[in-house]
Amino acid sequence: MMSTWNDDRRREGGDANRARDEFSGGHARPGNPDSFDGDRAAFSGGRDQREAPDRSSRPERRYPKPMSPRRERTDIYATVFALGLAVFLLLGYALRPLIGGEGVPAKVARVADRASVDNGRAVARELISDGAASFLWAAHWLGVAALVVVVLCGAGLARNFLRGDFFTLGSYRWVSAMCWALIFYMFVPGFVGMLGGNMVLRDLNLHWMSIPAIDTQDFIVMYVLVMTLSLVGVAIRRASVLERDTEGLV
Repeated sequence: MMSTWNDDRRREGGDANRARDEFSGGHARPGNPDSFDGDRAAFSGGRDQREAPDRSSRPERRYPKPMSPRRERTDIYATVFALGLAVFLLLGYALRPLIGGEGVPAKVARVADRASVDNGRAVARELISDGAASFLWAAHWLGVAALVVVVLCGAGLARNFLRGDFFTLGSYRWVSAMCWALIFYMFVPGFVGMLGGNMVLRDLNLHWMSIPAIDTQDFIVMYVLVMTLSLVGVAIRRASVLERDTEGLV
């Protein structure tokens, strides 16, 4: 009797399954894992094909050949030597008016006529007013200070490179400080020197003449240099983030 009851239950279950299959239109039941995984793979495969980027149109990236550590250190030492030479040249530029005593350094000396001394690099102090001399000296020392900062930033960056700290926060800050120092050198000393130079021209009764704050050729060179250094700063910042994320492998 128990066997007859079990046979009846199996027949009822089979009829129910057939009825459910007919109602669903012959689709696979969720209980069939092979059919479900196949449908999901087909769906996801079509989506991946739609979302996959076309990498065939991108140009192949090329990288420079690696240099030996000795060659790299040689290049860095060459930069250090150039920075040391720049210090001596900067000292000569800064102290020349004080040692020679031939007047006040100014660009206006090229058009100052009888007041021009030191081969057109300075104007005679006794022929200009105290206010004009003060502006000219201020422009001179502001320019010297900006150049000193540039040299110091270059020295700090070279020191970091010699220690192997290429892509660090310190290197990024040295490059940023150098950019700001060059921007200061482009505008501030020239503007102050323009004020003093026009006062000199007034003292010499040359009212129809004037001097610009910035020379066009010098400005183009300095501007390109500043923007190039800015790009270097962007590269160092991005490489430093990659080195941090890869735990120093960059």
